[in-house]
Amino acid sequence: MSTAMSTRSETSHCNRNKAFPALVLLVLGFAVLYVLTAQRGVSWGDSGLFQRRIMDCDLTGSGGLALAHPLYVATAHLVTRFVPVSMQAWLINALSGLWGALAVGGMFACALRLAHSVRAAIIAAVSLGCAHMFWWLSSMSEVYTLSVLLLACEVYCLTTAIQKCSPLPLAVAFLANGVHFSVHNFALLSIPVEVTAAVWLLAKTQAGRRSVAACTLGCGLVAWFAGASPILSLAVGRLSATGSIAETMTDILVGGYGSAVSGESGAPLRVTLFNLALAAMSFTLPCWIAAARNVFFSGCRPRSKPRAEVLFLSAVLLVHFAFWIRYRVSDQATFVLPTLFMAILLASPLFRNVRRPLIWACATLASAIAVPCVATAVMSSSADMLLRSRGELPFRDDLRYFALPWKHDENSAMRFVAAAAKELPPGALLLVDSTVEGPLAAAARLGMLPNGIRLSSTVPDRPLSKTCWEVRPYGAYRISPPEAKVARRGTFYEVILP
Repeated sequence: MSTAMSTRSETSHCNRNKAFPALVLLVLGFAVLYVLTAQRGVSWGDSGLFQRRIMDCDLTGSGGLALAHPLYVATAHLVTRFVPVSMQAWLINALSGLWGALAVGGMFACALRLAHSVRAAIIAAVSLGCAHMFWWLSSMSEVYTLSVLLLACEVYCLTTAIQKCSPLPLAVAFLANGVHFSVHNFALLSIPVEVTAAVWLLAKTQAGRRSVAACTLGCGLVAWFAGASPILSLAVGRLSATGSIAETMTDILVGGYGSAVSGESGAPLRVTLFNLALAAMSFTLPCWIAAARNVFFSGCRPRSKPRAEVLFLSAVLLVHFAFWIRYRVSDQATFVLPTLFMAILLASPLFRNVRRPLIWACATLASAIAVPCVATAVMSSSADMLLRSRGELPFRDDLRYFALPWKHDENSAMRFVAAAAKELPPGALLLVDSTVEGPLAAAARLGMLPNGIRLSSTVPDRPLSKTCWEVRPYGAYRISPPEAKVARRGTFYEVILP
């Protein structure tokens, strides 16, 4: 007995000695990778709008509280204040990479806590950091990498609380969830699991200590409100403006996407299939080969009862997967990150018997580079209806844009802005959709466009003149009325209103 305990103690001490250097190297390595591959200028769509909002410290935006992400915007604005205006667009993109690198470190810590193996934690961390969509979102201005970092904090505290049967780590998890809520609504999906874990902990606590445990968890709930105060303060302002609790709750929970959240409606089937194919690229990693091999070779062994922390973590995975798979919007693939994180974490115990983890890490990085390049080469020679149905943006190759996760050489939005600065007259009214509004709004904030250019997603009731401009007046993207006369002028179209 004493010999076995001594062996376990030596193994644990060895893991601690190896863990910290590995954690530091992983975070620094992926920080360098993401910063070097971050997009250099303004971005399309929501990323461009984030850049404009961050530079203006706009905590609410125009999409309602569900899309406000106030803590993300405020934190990025604080960082960008200390750099020249010419560097702000790049720094906002690079900041997503820094959050992503810390999230990779969070995966390492969570996998080490769950699998009790440094090699398993290394493989899990590298698998997350090299996953296609995680790398993709770490090179552009997006909120998802910070959201995954906070999810990692929650999961680490939840796992620790269950393993040690201690309420204090779970109270910290409540605090992390509140902060997460001020970054993204993903936080709300984990609350039922964490509350269930609190009830479970109270039931497992001895009767004499139950009041102390309940008090600790109560302090955690108070800490949740403190962490969620940025978004809750906006909700209070919304409530005072509307006077409707139901309207405020709908705005903060789902905004204008209630039918997509419920799965009742959403993007067309072709767009959904394209998003599923894009999300599947994040799972083309060698780690799943290692996991399958270990499952196969251990298939004949007697299976023990799943540990309590595995059951709770599986519940977190299921709620995030159910949300993601039902949320059929045009950018559905970007919402796969929590599901991806939890899937790799739960698979991490299967990586313990893998030998030479550095070779597996190098193979993972190689596959993360090779798979997008091969996919681009194979699909570029054929007419891809899934991509073509999304429309055509000036200067952008949609296949390369979505398939390649690195964005340091992706300058289509900057070339589009340059065309706007050259072709549009000062004071022009430009009719835009959300995709082209992003780079134009960020460029206007950076002084890259002629003075007085106005952006509008609808035709004004009383325009200052009967002439305005449009980017793509055809198909589903046409904003001007059908009776308007349209003439192409280079990249843009001149619209003569009736």
